[in-house]
Amino acid sequence: MNKYRKTALLAVLGLVLAYLAGDWLFQSLLEGPRQQRERRTKQLELTIEKKKKELAKAVAANKKLDGWEAQSLPSNPEIAVSLYRSWLTEVVQYAKFSNANVSAGTPMDRKGMYQSVSFSIRAIATLEQLTTFLLSSTRPVICTRSAPSISHRYRAKTNWISPFRSKR
Repeated sequence: MNKYRKTALLAVLGLVLAYLAGDWLFQSLLEGPRQQRERRTKQLELTIEKKKKELAKAVAANKKLDGWEAQSLPSNPEIAVSLYRSWLTEVVQYAKFSNANVSAGTPMDRKGMYQSVSFSIRAIATLEQLTTFLLSSTRPVICTRSAPSISHRYRAKTNWISPFRSKR
């Protein structure tokens, strides 16, 4: 091989090596960090979107909680029993029960989450009056009722359970 050809091959080899070294330097010093920043930016944007969704859920849950607190009875069991008994008495009077007696049980603690009190209504009522009583409940969130047990002559006993707000 002649000297000119060797020099040309070495020059081409040097250019290829210089190109590869330059490309490696470009990738490791400029392009690599830029790509890492882009990946990190995308990751942070996804995290921001996730946090925004969580925040929106929390705001919606807080609005629901505010509504439930507005509908719930006070956390003091004595006051709550009194308020609920007076409300039940009004509903019984509205339904025109005769010989009505509204009584409350003792508050029971439910695993520290809430308290419940059972209410008993003893009265003489027709089926129509009982239906009026059951349909006139204006606080379905506050109370849950068990099915009334009706014996002869339309005597009805209805058990009401009222949850109280937990003590904070």
